[in-house]
Amino acid sequence: MEKAIAYVRYSFHIQNDANSVAAQTACIEEYAHLHNMEIEKYYIDTDKTDRSEYRQMLEDITTGKVKAKTILVKAIDRLHRNMTNALGDIVFLISTMFV
Repeated sequence: MEKAIAYVRYSFHIQNDANSVAAQTACIEEYAHLHNMEIEKYYIDTDKTDRSEYRQMLEDITTGKVKAKTILVKAIDRLHRNMTNALGDIVFLISTMFV
């Protein structure tokens, strides 16, 4: 069974039932189940301005604290709203996770 990391981010400006932390988590868990993945660790940012769990996730990946090679999110904008920042982190993660 492949291991994965789950990242969920509260979004104050679009928070509704479909984007709640519970809905995002349920979506990720359903995807993991359907694709025979085990969620190794959940990172959940619930404060609208604090990204401490996101930063912790990057640190855990960099230091090898987590072994998963897959990050599951409900939508790419959960990682970043700005695609330039998202692409920068994606390149970083690929270089870190697959070296």
